[in-house]
Amino acid sequence: IMGSKLSNLCIKHRHLGAFKDGSPAIGVSLFIAVQNYLSTGHGLPKPIRGNASHLAIWRTGNKKELELLAREQSGEVDEETFYKVYNFVFDEKASKHDFLFVDLAPKDHHTQFRKNYNELIRLDE
Repeated sequence: IMGSKLSNLCIKHRHLGAFKDGSPAIGVSLFIAVQNYLSTGHGLPKPIRGNASHLAIWRTGNKKELELLAREQSGEVDEETFYKVYNFVFDEKASKHDFLFVDLAPKDHHTQFRKNYNELIRLDE
């Protein structure tokens, strides 16, 4: 699935999987891995970026890409906080395998940030 078909799937994923008995759709979970958040022809289209509920972000040397990430998440995570957490995760002790996990729709945790999947990042500490 490429281009507009993938974007359409990402927009409608919650409404897929309806049952014949009239029960509500169960939806489908999508996991999309890309090497570049945004790049000519091979990045994530805006509808996909805008419908993401979680992000796993590895260190990037691309300042413009990082600025776009911070700006596009600013509805859920203000830019100053995003950079603060990003710099915490990718300090001088970070390995090349570490990543920042951002939950854009947190439900029951006191934070929406994790270093990798297992370390909650609390901003009040």
